[in-house]
Formats: sequence, structure tokens, C-alpha cells
Amino acid sequence: MSDARDDLSLLCEQVGIAAGFRDIWGREHETSDETRIALLKAMGVISEAGEAAAALRVREEEAWRRTLPPVCIRRADELPYRWEICFDERSAAKALKWTLALETGETRRGEVRPAA
Repeated sequence: MSDARDDLSLLCEQVGIAAGFRDIWGREHETSDETRIALLKAMGVISEAGEAAAALRVREEEAWRRTLPPVCIRRADELPYRWEICFDERSAAKALKWTLALETGETRRGEVRPAA
């Protein structure tokens, strides 16, 4: 069983909530659990204090369910275009179709079979 405090810390780290801060006098201050929970609620990550473990699990699984980032911006002089694709091993033999929309309005399309 996971530790609820560790789940809260990991979830906050993933969404960019700092564990603490240093004030102008150099003193360290830890962000309280109450503040972190309030921020997570305000960000729409959780709706109740006890949801940190479930929200963390969902966020970790989302990365593996999304094959590509929703947007990938590249400069024209960054050839060839490269990005990571995530998928399960069973899908390696399937054809993956892609579309590249250029700023000029042109569209490029293709297909790749990762196992090949």
C-alpha cells in the first residue's frame, strides 16, 4: 500500500507545486499539505483530499496511453523531424498513420510500421 503523504508529494511535483520555498531572509518554508491540497483542487487535479493516490495513478498511466504529444512544434531547419512514440508491444506490427500540418498550409501524410 502506498503512503498517502508520498502520493501527495509526487502528485504535487508532477503538476509543478513546490514542496517549499525560501523567503527573502533565506529561511526555508515547507508547503503545508492543506495548501498543496487546496492548490490541487483549484487546478482541477483532485476534488477531495483523499484522491491524491488515484490522481497520481491516472497521470502516470496517461503518459503511456497517449501515443504522441498533442502538439509538436519544430523549426523548418530542424530536419529530420523526430519525436518519441509510445505504444504497447502488441501494436508494433500495426501501421501507424501520421499527418504533418505545416504553417504554409501544406499537409504531409505517411505511414510507418514500428516493428519494421
